[in-house]
This record gives sequence, structure tokens and C-alpha cells, in this order.
Amino acid sequence: RQRQMCIRDSLDTLEAASVVGGDFLLATVAAVLGRNEEEVERESAELARAGRLIASAGAVELPDGTFSARFAFVHELYREALYRRISAPRRSRMHARAGAFLEAAYGEEAPHHAGELALHFLHGRNEDRAVHWLTVAASQALRQSAHHESVTHIEAALSILERRPGLEDALS
Repeated sequence: RQRQMCIRDSLDTLEAASVVGGDFLLATVAAVLGRNEEEVERESAELARAGRLIASAGAVELPDGTFSARFAFVHELYREALYRRISAPRRSRMHARAGAFLEAAYGEEAPHHAGELALHFLHGRNEDRAVHWLTVAASQALRQSAHHESVTHIEAALSILERRPGLEDALS
């Protein structure tokens, strides 16, 4: 029974990590799961020692002072397979929690991560935050002469605003 719980926790950790991204911070994974970061770190370190799915990638300090271990999937196909296992409603909730955690953790540095935040809020169905970060990402891409990327972000934001016309007023 205990072993089954450990396996389930490890699978939950890997699924949450797949939502966060190919390269992920354990603080974000713990926030997505609503679990203690030390437990998630212990599980992840054990999985990394096995060397099949994830590998340790150092540590990072976020602008809010959060210091977190970093891990990465050893192959994108592993991340994709785990991501696809998650039901759409659960995956959406996980993206929403990841976006909220990262937006707070990045603080004033958040605009530098606009694309990542837009993706989480878009998949997390938080459309007002998604539109905000899509427009920030579009502006940044335009400043870097990444016109195609800028247009892609603006089209995604416009698509949301077409479906939710009242949202435009709420963003002003």
C-alpha cells in the first residue's frame, strides 16, 4: 500500500512537471500540486538517480527569493507522453496554478517571461491574464524584430477577445 502511494506521488510529480515544461523548477511543481517542496524534491531526486525520465539541472533563485532545484526531462517525448495522460480539466487547473505561482515569483521580472506566462494562463483558461501576457509577449517580439512571433501572439489575444468581447473593457 505504501509503495503504491509512493508510485502515485511520483507519477503526480512527473505529470505536474510535464505541465510546467521540459525544464522545470520544483517550486513550481510543488505549487501546482499543492504539496511540500521537500517531498517533491526527494521524489524528483530519486527519479533522477534512476536516470530514465528526468535529470537534475542545478538550482535557480527566482526574483521573489524562492530558491528551487531545477530538473529537466531527458527527452521531450517523455514529457509529451506524461502530459497527454492528464485529463483536460486537470491539466487546465495545473496550468492555472503554474501561471499564478510563476507570475507572483517573477514579480517585476514577469515581463521577461511573458510567453511562458501567456501559455500557462491560456491553457489554464484564465483569459484575462492570457490576453495581458500575450500582448506583452507580442510587444517584446516586435522590439526584437520577431514579426511572425508577434503576429502569432496578437492573433491569439484577438481570438480570445472575439469570443469574450466584454473582456476588453475589463483589461483597460
